[in-house]
Amino acid sequence: MILIPTFNRFTEHPASVGQTWGEHARFALSASAIMAWASFAALVHAVAPPLFKTTTHNALERLYAMFVERET
Repeated sequence: MILIPTFNRFTEHPASVGQTWGEHARFALSASAIMAWASFAALVHAVAPPLFKTTTHNALERLYAMFVERET
């Protein structure tokens, strides 16, 4: 049996959260960038506490706001 992937598999989840594939990709990439920046800042802060004192906290607040805004 040959499984043929369909585009529906790529659009089903975005549609379930009220987004197109492109909107969902942009949202997910933005969230990923924020998390990567927060992770980098936390790593540097762990080694050098004077640096990036509030960066991770601010990034997580921004990420939370993105998810709350998306739900409304």
